[in-house]
Amino acid sequence: MTDDAWNHNDGLISRDRAHAVGLVVLYSNLVEDGIRSLLSRYSGMGDVEAAHFTFSMDVSKMIETSLRLAELKEADAIVLEHIKHGLAVANICRQNRNIIAHSWINFSGDKLFKPSNRGAPLTRVYDFDLKVIRRVADEIWECGHYLMFLGLYIAARGDPHWRQSLPGKPLKPQSLTSIDQYGPEALARRPSTFPD
Repeated sequence: MTDDAWNHNDGLISRDRAHAVGLVVLYSNLVEDGIRSLLSRYSGMGDVEAAHFTFSMDVSKMIETSLRLAELKEADAIVLEHIKHGLAVANICRQNRNIIAHSWINFSGDKLFKPSNRGAPLTRVYDFDLKVIRRVADEIWECGHYLMFLGLYIAARGDPHWRQSLPGKPLKPQSLTSIDQYGPEALARRPSTFPD
């Protein structure tokens, strides 16, 4: 490892987990840039206007808007299928990233707790397994590269000097699934352990 005092061993998670979480978050920026690029291209806006337009959009809204614009404007059915696939992959990556990046962790450092932001007081519990976090980071990286090369293909169409080909589609990632949940509704569904 390292002798850097900042990399202390008394944190809640291991250095390996911290590194993997950092890559999940960092690589997500590449995915968001790819989505923003598609939105910009199909909206007809320039980069500056698109940056202002998307500044306050969350990623799910950018995905939805990009998909609608591409469905409206893309004439090539094969390219449209690649765009739909890329945005579907990006959406799963976004959901997995949000679980990892916006959860709190138990003191053992092996479980994530993600409160619901959809009205009901519910907290979902996820395993915080290093292999899973690394898999998510790899899937996000692959999605970001796919969107980047898809954007390059779309931009290069019609240019006889640049022979960019459609990138191969990445596999759809697995969504992280909760192993338990807490909250009034979840507790009400559980059988009582106390005698009446």
